[in-house]
Amino acid sequence: MLPHIDGWGVMRSLKDNPATRHIPVHFITCLEERQKAMGMGAIGFVTKPVSSEQLDAVFGTLQNAIDKTMKMLLIVEDDQDQATAMVALLEERDVTITVADSGDKAIELLSREQFDCIVLDLGLADMGAYELLEELKKVDPERHIPVIIHTGRELTHEDEKRLHHYAESIIIKGAKSPERLLNEVTLFLHLVETSLAPGKQRMIRSALDKEAMLEGKNPDRR
Repeated sequence: MLPHIDGWGVMRSLKDNPATRHIPVHFITCLEERQKAMGMGAIGFVTKPVSSEQLDAVFGTLQNAIDKTMKMLLIVEDDQDQATAMVALLEERDVTITVADSGDKAIELLSREQFDCIVLDLGLADMGAYELLEELKKVDPERHIPVIIHTGRELTHEDEKRLHHYAESIIIKGAKSPERLLNEVTLFLHLVETSLAPGKQRMIRSALDKEAMLEGKNPDRR
């Protein structure tokens, strides 16, 4: 009999290790925990039983992730100072960053560009948060693009539950939010952590240490 393997533990070990966290992971499982898997940085999730066509699609997704050397990041933020600060924080040689200052602009860009991750502010003037999130899902329903909510709003528990139906991560703007934002973006873009500047590597380690401490206090936290 094969030994039991805890897939979540393996995933966590891979994503916590600077040498392996960039490796694309696709879940094939009998469990119905898609949101948990995607929030941990998986590039896809398929529930068993799996057809040969689905397996072909899984391997195609993995191959595309490996072959794509230039990553595309979309920042949706209407505060110019905030957007400029995020670009300065997240810019890398292998990352192309585009800023949309409205929901309409974000939808237009997504209709013609293949972005790999979206950082989204909830306080846009032209469109409600949930309206925009629904529109983003409609742009390319077959392709899952990780969404990181980056907001200064106070969110209730119900707000967070609802937002997690659309987004992999929610970050409240504050003193320590740059570390977490950098950590989440590098995770979902599958960037090689050891290729980043030493200062950015320290920021990521600080974010992961804080997350591990919080998980120890709350076992339900992803």
